[in-house]
Amino acid sequence: MSEKSLDRDKVAHLEKIFQVPARLKIMSALLARDAVDFTELIELLGLTRGNLSMHMKLLNEKKYIKIIKKFVKNRPKTIYQITEIGRSDFKKYISILEEIISKLKESR
Repeated sequence: MSEKSLDRDKVAHLEKIFQVPARLKIMSALLARDAVDFTELIELLGLTRGNLSMHMKLLNEKKYIKIIKKFVKNRPKTIYQITEIGRSDFKKYISILEEIISKLKESR
């Protein structure tokens, strides 16, 4: 496989993960803050509990986020953090989008 083909494969993989609007919002929120809890994300992003849980499960399986479960005042609390892999790949995805926008602006 050529280097160019590998790049296309990587871009395709990142697009599949991050092009879903909910995951794009989740990753943006986690990139902006060190940690965000479940309730904050629901309020911030306007997702349902089930929808958020489904997306977090996928992002966790891909090693893009870390899930921390703890108790605060005897109540369960779920906190999410972006991993280094998640930070790196999401920034690559943002760079890809910026490159596309830049090329489109140049072609005017």
